[in-house]
Amino acid sequence: MSATGRLLIITPILLLLSTASYIITTTLPQLASMLDVEVSSAYALWCETPKEYRYKTMIGIASVTLKNYWEVTITLTNKGEMSSKIQDIIINNKPLTEDVIILTKKADSSIYDTLKVKIKPGESVKIVILITRMGGIFMHGKVIQVDIKLQTQHLTKMVLLP
Repeated sequence: MSATGRLLIITPILLLLSTASYIITTTLPQLASMLDVEVSSAYALWCETPKEYRYKTMIGIASVTLKNYWEVTITLTNKGEMSSKIQDIIINNKPLTEDVIILTKKADSSIYDTLKVKIKPGESVKIVILITRMGGIFMHGKVIQVDIKLQTQHLTKMVLLP
C-alpha cells in the first residue's frame, strides 16, 4: 500500500480520536455536576424504648416494633440536576442478614418506603438502617461502613455505633 493510501486510512481515525477526546474532556465535568448526590448527615442512636416503624410493601402497609437496637440514619441530598435512584446498600462489605432492616423516607412522607427510592434534584431522602441484634460486627463502640450504591454514583460513609 502506498503512503497516500495509508494516509487516507489514518487521517479519519485520527480525526475520530481527537473528536472523542474533545467531547470527553468538555462534557465529563458538566456530567459530574449533574449527578451530585451527597451525604448531608449520618449518625447512629442506641434505642432502648420500643418504637414502631410503618413502611410500604407490595401488599400494603406493614409495621415492625423494635426495642434495644441501633438506628443508623443517613440523609442523602441531591444537589445535581438529574434524578438518581438508590440501588443497594451494603454494610461492612457483607450481604445483609435478617438482623438488619433498611427503610427509606422522603421528607414529605410519614411512612417509610422500600430501598429503591428515587431522589429528584433538590430532594433529600433519609435512609434508616435498623440493626436488631448485637454481636459480631455490630457492637457498641464499633464503626460500620455503609456503602450506598446509587444509579449514578457510589457513596461510602463510616458510622460509629454508640
